[in-house]
Amino acid sequence: MTKMAFEPEAAATRQSRPPVIWLREVIEQGKCTQMNATGSKANRQNVVPGGKTGSLSPDSWADAALSELAVSGIEGVRVEVLARQLDVTKGSFYWHFKDRDALLVHMLRRWRERATLGLIERLDSASDLPEERLRQLLQLPLQRKRSALAAEVELAIRMWSRQDARALDVLEEVDGLRLQYIAKLLVGLGVPNDMARARAILAYSYLRVAPTLIGEQQRDLMKRCEDIIIGS
Repeated sequence: MTKMAFEPEAAATRQSRPPVIWLREVIEQGKCTQMNATGSKANRQNVVPGGKTGSLSPDSWADAALSELAVSGIEGVRVEVLARQLDVTKGSFYWHFKDRDALLVHMLRRWRERATLGLIERLDSASDLPEERLRQLLQLPLQRKRSALAAEVELAIRMWSRQDARALDVLEEVDGLRLQYIAKLLVGLGVPNDMARARAILAYSYLRVAPTLIGEQQRDLMKRCEDIIIGS
């Protein structure tokens, strides 16, 4: 099975990462920087023949594609559909991507970064205490509207992974990174390594199913579940 190649990351970042993810649906405005034919970077304005003069970045297309993936599945992620949603011509797409396949690769990279690295960074910057980080993580699925979109995207990627080895590779990596991060937090709370791994699996399972079992107003029940997982 061929692994996707991603940009190198700092060792400290690689050792940690999480589940429920969210998706930014903001179309960024401004000038986009692209690699030119010689491999050097040049600032260019994205002029779309017959359409708008815009500034869509590759991430803008990937975010729109992930939103469409959640609604229509991988078969529904088509260039013409995305161009219509973004209100540009298909020429804008080919400014950034060689073909649809290149977009799919970028989608997976984008989701991986947002579903793991970005979330980890936010949790780590919010608190120095492992327990506070873990509680914040455990509460994410219950933030309803925001987490619901993230859950729909993730479910669609899991369905996609059944027919695409690239999606499966990224999904397995993300699952592993999330479990590592949760286990790391538990070890920081004094849980032995072997027990931390088992507890991390329980915590991850809770994160994936909690929204379907716990009502938004059941704060006491949420707190008891957190206490059991954390061991407090």
